[in-house]
Amino acid sequence: MGRKCKEGTRYVRAGPKRMKLASVSTESATQTQENNTAGLLFTMPLDIIYEVFAKLAPMDLLSLSCTSKSLRETLSAANSLSLWKSVRDTHGVPKPPIDFSELQWASLLGSTSCQFTGSIIYRLFSTVGCMAFQMLISLFAVDFADAARRTSEVSILYVVESKFKEHFKGEDSIVLNFIPYTNVSGYSETRSKYFWKFDIVDMMRRWKSLKSGSSKEALGKFRKERQDFVASIREDAVSYIVWSKQLALDREAGSKARQEAKVSAIRQKFRDLGYEDKDMYPLRYQKSVNSPTELTEEVWASIRPSLEKVVIGARKDRLESEMMKWLNNRLGPFRKLFDAYVNSLPPPQWRAHPPWEEVIRFPVFNQILQAAPNVAVDKRLFTSALAKLPGIANTRIQERKAVCSKLCFKHLRAAEALGPKAKSISAEDALDLAASIFRCTLWGCGVSAPVWDGTSAALVFGRTEVVGHRCSCVDDKSRQSVPFTSQNAGTLKVANMKTRLCFFPDASTAALRLIKLTGMDPCRATVKDMDQRNHHFLCKACAESNRKTVYTWRTAVAHAVSDKPVGHDSFTILAPAQMKNVLVYPDADDETPCWACNRCPEHLVKHQPRAVVRDHIIQEHLIKEPQEVRDFFCFVKARRTKKLLPSLC
Repeated sequence: MGRKCKEGTRYVRAGPKRMKLASVSTESATQTQENNTAGLLFTMPLDIIYEVFAKLAPMDLLSLSCTSKSLRETLSAANSLSLWKSVRDTHGVPKPPIDFSELQWASLLGSTSCQFTGSIIYRLFSTVGCMAFQMLISLFAVDFADAARRTSEVSILYVVESKFKEHFKGEDSIVLNFIPYTNVSGYSETRSKYFWKFDIVDMMRRWKSLKSGSSKEALGKFRKERQDFVASIREDAVSYIVWSKQLALDREAGSKARQEAKVSAIRQKFRDLGYEDKDMYPLRYQKSVNSPTELTEEVWASIRPSLEKVVIGARKDRLESEMMKWLNNRLGPFRKLFDAYVNSLPPPQWRAHPPWEEVIRFPVFNQILQAAPNVAVDKRLFTSALAKLPGIANTRIQERKAVCSKLCFKHLRAAEALGPKAKSISAEDALDLAASIFRCTLWGCGVSAPVWDGTSAALVFGRTEVVGHRCSCVDDKSRQSVPFTSQNAGTLKVANMKTRLCFFPDASTAALRLIKLTGMDPCRATVKDMDQRNHHFLCKACAESNRKTVYTWRTAVAHAVSDKPVGHDSFTILAPAQMKNVLVYPDADDETPCWACNRCPEHLVKHQPRAVVRDHIIQEHLIKEPQEVRDFFCFVKARRTKKLLPSLC
């Protein structure tokens, strides 16, 4: 049951009784110890005790009043009123309503559960929460204990003014003017007036009693007193709302201030560890930093490892950004010098020359680009390094030739299709043979892979394509195109960026079958010989399925090693007479921008289709009949698809 004040006042429901945990003898001993402690406390002068208690917060003083019966009586006595007022004023808590004692007001504001439904709410002293409940409580004179016994559902305890006639048919609504109300519903603040239902019932009873047995003067006096009472509560309600909102703002500001202090303390600790402020910006977004936990040495020891990783990552990103600024400043002059150097080379050498993305990874250039920021890097250093580039590029080409020739010689000498004739193949000529076919195992190879009829293998035919194959700007581990950055400039060495060319036995075997169909010697037929003869082939397996696609020897090899079922490696050669019935589509290479002029550097950077390059040679170099290889050449092999291949009518 709640503790009742004088008639007409409100009730504050007492908390549940504690369960008895000890025997009578233990309880007696505890009570004796409590009395001894209380006795020692009250041996002090009361004014001294009040001076000590005045330093407490309202909630602490309320908790103190619940520790013993003696303290409860002392803090609820009339002479302790000034103490409660002093504590309340110190902490900016507004005065209680006219029918609330200081102790009741503190108990209400410190409530942690709804006195009707039992649901958990937040203390106003700690945070503003459940304001609808708090305002309902602060505006009504209700016997909370009795109401809780009646029902646990708040929704059936109140009546909206607009629904008065539905609940009380035939009754005079004037009684609503004598009852406190609120505009705060369970969800938000509205214009409607909410009344406690049992307040209405009680007021109707009192109003009928006064009308039947009292004079007009008494009736008028009652009406004025009740209206003044309601008006005073409304005024208090406005002040409480303003106070609660300001309290929320103050607490938010205080929370931000504590948060800033915690961040500053963490920053200082990282400064003491040698880190810079510009690397600490991600700290503000970390959960451990934004938590309300006070920063103690123990807390710091637990959160430091994770936060230090964040700071180290931010420092790494900053250094990367700063390094890229001066690296880009150095790359600009280098690119201009490199382009001028390549333009000075004969065009046929462009295909075999390493691109600038690979050149900057050569040690002689890498050291210049990654020199300390305070080192002046000018054109003179790059010019000196470029003078060494021909030797470096030639060494690179010779190394690749040597490795690939060794692979060709090894596999071709062991090829069963050649038999005893394989012994006639020399190591020097092996790379020029048409059966010398490689594939690049680097995923996402930079060269235009000949995706003929479903194959995804980047086939490389013979010496010329081996030397000119470019895929050095693709990282095998990440399987992504690798732009030049300060990170990979130092870590991706030239050896790690070399092309991944390996001999392709299946493609070589397919090429040997095609060479035999042409009547040429497989041990002597070169890639150039096969290109010049330009034979066409028909897949037997595809012909049986009414799919009659005609292939060149290169596309036939790609078809044989494609992701087809077994049996697509057997071909028949088409006679010249049969080619009359073949509908030949334009060669994909002709329409692909992969051609360059062999007489000037016009198409060095931006290659053009074959027709554009021919027109350029006719107009600029005054050559009426341009010849491939002599006047123009294909820079890289183009991708081809099935629809661009010749098909039988």
